[in-house]
Amino acid sequence: MSSSHTLRIASVPLARVVPLRTAILRGGNAAAAVWANDDHPQAVHLAASVGDDILGVTSFFPDPWPDEPTRSAWRLRGVAVREDVRGTGVASALAAEVIRRALTMAEPPELLWCNARTSALGFWRRVGFEIVGEEFLTDTGIPHFRAVRSI
Repeated sequence: MSSSHTLRIASVPLARVVPLRTAILRGGNAAAAVWANDDHPQAVHLAASVGDDILGVTSFFPDPWPDEPTRSAWRLRGVAVREDVRGTGVASALAAEVIRRALTMAEPPELLWCNARTSALGFWRRVGFEIVGEEFLTDTGIPHFRAVRSI
């Protein structure tokens, strides 16, 4: 693969992740694709791209793990990958970058966690997350479980 076709993951402004979140996760509702912690001073928004073409996005920020709120934790949110590139490693590359960045923080969190779509549990297990608790529906009506990973 030439360097012009290399997947790159970089921090981007929130405005660069919202369009894919809107299309993939929120059925076209842009207002529902921006969340309260998006403007957290430590929030990181990542885009996986080839050239200027964004293939996948995620965000992560400090947020207590609901099962153990005294442990330091960061939450992943808005993991979205274009349908035409699913299964090609884009989501795995985003997860690896989140983990790498967490490990290299001045004060690394003890945990990373997310609300994982039930349909994506295999992915979350493959990238080292444990699925915990009972299935629940989010405000969008989509079934999820909590997933957590020690750092």
